Amino acid sequence: DREIILNKAAEEILGTLITQYQPEKVFLFGSLVTGDVQEWSDLDFAIIKDTSLSFLERSEQVALLCMAPVGVDYLVYTPAEWAEMVANQNPFIVEEVLGKGKLLYERESRAIFPKARARPCATPYPTPSAATPL
Repeated sequence: DREIILNKAAEEILGTLITQYQPEKVFLFGSLVTGDVQEWSDLDFAIIKDTSLSFLERSEQVALLCMAPVGVDYLVYTPAEWAEMVANQNPFIVEEVLGKGKLLYERESRAIFPKARARPCATPYPTPSAATPL
């Protein structure tokens, strides 16, 4: 079943992102979160990370790092890009990622809490019965 395959892939990707890419935030959005999984469905991640690479280089870097067995769209934004899009009420970010998506991971700030450790969010993605829009 496609939903099981996507859930397993999302879990593996999240683990790789946290341990090897060390992002500030990871969101999952799209059909897996909304419960509209089809046989052609892929995974959609929005990732916030402080980096000097170009937008395309960031996405390519993550795709090579994660090597997913399913189709995945990685949208990697810098904290400044993300803040600007949120402040400008970018419809895609506000409606799709923040509105319908799910925050899977948020790194605790090291500047404020030097001994803080990374922690995954309590419910990374919904179970089939909980797959409803936020």
